[in-house]
Amino acid sequence: MYKLQSFSLRIIGSFSVFDKQVGGLLLALEKHIEAGKSKSLFQGTDFKLASSHHPLNDKVALECGFTSLSIRVVNELVTFSSHPLLKAPEVSNAGRHLSAAEFHSVLQSGGIALVLSLFMAWQLMKNGSPTDDKQLVLLDARNLYETRIDKFHAPSVETLDPGIRQYSDLSSWIDDNSEQLTGKHVLMYCTGGISCEMASAYIRSKGVGFENVFQLFGGMQRYLEQFPDGGFFREKNFVFDHRTHDFMIIALNYQAIRRHTYSAKKISDFGQPTPASHPQLMMEGEITPGITTEEYISRRKRLLELLPEKSLAIISAAPVKMMTDVVPYTFRQDADYLYLTGCQQPGGVAALSHECGLCMFMPEAKAHDVVWQGKIAGVDAALEMFKAEIAYPMSKLDEPHRPTQIWRPAHVGKVSDLSIFTHELRWVKSPAELKLMKESASIACQALLQTMLHSKTYPHEGMLSAKVEYECRMRGAQRMAFNPVVGGGPNGSVIHYSRNDQKIKDGNLVLMDVGCELHGYCSDLTRTWPPCGSFSSVQEEVYDLILQTNKECMRLCKPGASICQIHNHSVELLCRGLKEIGILKRDEFRSYNQLNPTSIGHYLGMDVHDSSMISYDRPLKSGVVPRHRNKD
Repeated sequence: MYKLQSFSLRIIGSFSVFDKQVGGLLLALEKHIEAGKSKSLFQGTDFKLASSHHPLNDKVALECGFTSLSIRVVNELVTFSSHPLLKAPEVSNAGRHLSAAEFHSVLQSGGIALVLSLFMAWQLMKNGSPTDDKQLVLLDARNLYETRIDKFHAPSVETLDPGIRQYSDLSSWIDDNSEQLTGKHVLMYCTGGISCEMASAYIRSKGVGFENVFQLFGGMQRYLEQFPDGGFFREKNFVFDHRTHDFMIIALNYQAIRRHTYSAKKISDFGQPTPASHPQLMMEGEITPGITTEEYISRRKRLLELLPEKSLAIISAAPVKMMTDVVPYTFRQDADYLYLTGCQQPGGVAALSHECGLCMFMPEAKAHDVVWQGKIAGVDAALEMFKAEIAYPMSKLDEPHRPTQIWRPAHVGKVSDLSIFTHELRWVKSPAELKLMKESASIACQALLQTMLHSKTYPHEGMLSAKVEYECRMRGAQRMAFNPVVGGGPNGSVIHYSRNDQKIKDGNLVLMDVGCELHGYCSDLTRTWPPCGSFSSVQEEVYDLILQTNKECMRLCKPGASICQIHNHSVELLCRGLKEIGILKRDEFRSYNQLNPTSIGHYLGMDVHDSSMISYDRPLKSGVVPRHRNKD
């Protein structure tokens, strides 16, 4: 089953099984590894083993348990693309390995001298000439969380840092930055393992101009074993200890402590993730994951440009909604409030004007609330984190004499719905927003694929709903974008079916309409398939019609077209096809509308039905994300 699923998803990986226990002697472990290498299953496996004559201290000895060592089943799955069904690169085409010493020498010499000596023979064989004046570039193939421990620094070698959030984004970065790689010697490194092999193979697969790719064998671990002082990592904030194979943080007093113990630095708790409290999630300069302080300030400036003169925009945070008198529903922030402030918490009010900029009224936490619910963002957070020009406690709104800096207008004019302006801004996504939306869609796509594999064994609507939510959450989504629609048989024709309480009968199709939310941005996709494993002839005919219509409409989805135009085209194609099949007896829109009363799509973004104030007649432009709704 493992091999079948891996092949169907085009996942490159390894499956290693040890079924023995090894005594505490290092010699016994070495013999066990040699026995493992003799099996064809482990051919090409890079076994890493660090020798140690004594533990760091008694605590480490207790943690490591050197008196016995169990080696257990390990599954390693690596996919190179956010689209798992795309063909993976051939690992056999990976770039040439450089030892740690060779890698170090290349950086030390600026690449020119050593590259010439290392590859002169290869150049002679290929070109008949020993000359090679290609520029050397150093490519860091790690994600941005792994790069936090620092990077290789060589003054005379250009370094490329993709800054990707997840490994599957690397292929897109390579495609978008091919001009920085073509015609050059690409020296690359990562933490080790198959990910670097796949990345170098992908670069080389691009053909002429991309042949010269070389990678650090064994990753950073092998390099730091060879250069215990850090090599080109010297004077950085960590060292490598060969006895524990762990990175160690050096405190200000130069005392080495384990990285997962404690920090002497006080981290402020603002009631939501910050770069200090969640370094694995956010980079410095971000208010929310992926969105910088500068972008939030820019959003407010653009809103002020749209507002009439002497106007005041007032935006409230979403209220807490209660399930019972003491149990709240999971909180979700109002999209406009989040878009303009970055604050993910309830209880606040923001005011924006040409005169004063952003003023935030923040809730005041009582000691009882902190004990039961934790800390929240207050006035200090509004100024320090959200970059408000002015901030007050919420109690100021209840005073008879409110702050004159905000309420200076002597009269109240026309009151308008602010959504007219905010939806205009939110309609076109920034590059940072599009990146988050791609990640959200990738998570939902991978979760749905796993759920499809699960459906034959567990053909129950409720179980499939639970499975897709589990897979989304395990991949980093904060919540589902909406309650999953899992309709088996006739339930699939109920547009917003939410009961999800039926067993799916053998021979029936199941429709899933699902999406997840990642750091404030939603995905939404729908798929229909037979859990039993095959379509009937009638099901296949209808499915193929809808699939071909979807592909035709996807081709129309470009700047200048509108959702209405694409929808009308889909109706024409479906009516014609359904008539040919014999489902529709005549070309009547009314009959078709009974079969499918929905529009082909809607805008997608911070809300599932995003920017609802924008007409579907508006021509699409670059940065707008429409969601196609054909339920194939």
